[in-house]
Amino acid sequence: MSIIIPVYNVEQYLERSILSVINQTYNNIEIILVDDGSTDNSGKICDEYEKIDNRIKVFHKLNGGLGSARNFGYEKSLGEYILYLDSDDYIENVTIEKMMQYSDFDIVCCGFDRVDEDTKKIYSKEMIEMPFDELTINNKNINEAAFLNPAGWGKLFKRKILQNVRFSDNKNSIEDILFYLEIIPKISKVKYIKEILWHYMIKKDSLISSLTQEKADLFEVELLNIKEKYQNLNYNEYIYNYLTLEVFIHNCISIPSRLYANKDIDVNARLKHIKGYMNDNFPGWKKIKINIKGRYIKRLAIHLLIMMYRMNIFIVFLCIYNFMIDKLRIDIKW
Repeated sequence: MSIIIPVYNVEQYLERSILSVINQTYNNIEIILVDDGSTDNSGKICDEYEKIDNRIKVFHKLNGGLGSARNFGYEKSLGEYILYLDSDDYIENVTIEKMMQYSDFDIVCCGFDRVDEDTKKIYSKEMIEMPFDELTINNKNINEAAFLNPAGWGKLFKRKILQNVRFSDNKNSIEDILFYLEIIPKISKVKYIKEILWHYMIKKDSLISSLTQEKADLFEVELLNIKEKYQNLNYNEYIYNYLTLEVFIHNCISIPSRLYANKDIDVNARLKHIKGYMNDNFPGWKKIKINIKGRYIKRLAIHLLIMMYRMNIFIVFLCIYNFMIDKLRIDIKW
């Protein structure tokens, strides 16, 4: 299997990430280090480790962004299974071994924590309280896939799932969710390992992640491109309803939550714009059905947030959300 690590100006974190891969209890791996035009010592660190471990292959390229580096690494990889690891994160030494135990699944996901790089405080532990251990996706339950962390990292992919699917190579793109939306219709079996096997590092002052309006606008354009692909491939109404749910979660909840931190943006005007965008392009958002049984609080939260959008009071949620992150220092991700 292949582990792909995009590298860009992370000299202070890179060795920890590489060592966490070298020290895996599962040894049959190739490690692809893609130096994406680093201007610090990251490229040199990659070259030194290539000399130490013959499983490591280093490639240097002009800077193209995270998506470009991941795509480049995929093209150079040979493994039947693919794992993307960001170069400032690291994994437990049993992560690959435990994931490969379920290699008959299309995707294997693991639990992860979000850790403050300076204080080592754990802000959240995620993907360890899913209401099921595995999911066989069909028309009736495909919406369950919306509650899976949509990042490119934290997962083991069968290579065949990634064929003809690439990350956006636009540096201003929100590449993970767009990538995720393209692969989900190709997935039939998902495995959840409810253990913390992955450590996602939060840098100083990054609890509130600001976002530009231009990047949010680009995201909406790219969502329409994804919608067109769904339509051209004649996906059924269940898969299309899943797309609408994912778009609501990310464009209506996650994006405004991040824009709220940008004091130059009129959030009320943005919310009005978003609702109009959804009505015009994803009109089924008002009728999204979510199974709120069980203890998984995110289901209930999204159900309530849909109601708040309908009532034009979503700004209340944003005020509370911002207070929890800014004042209480609680990291919540959508």
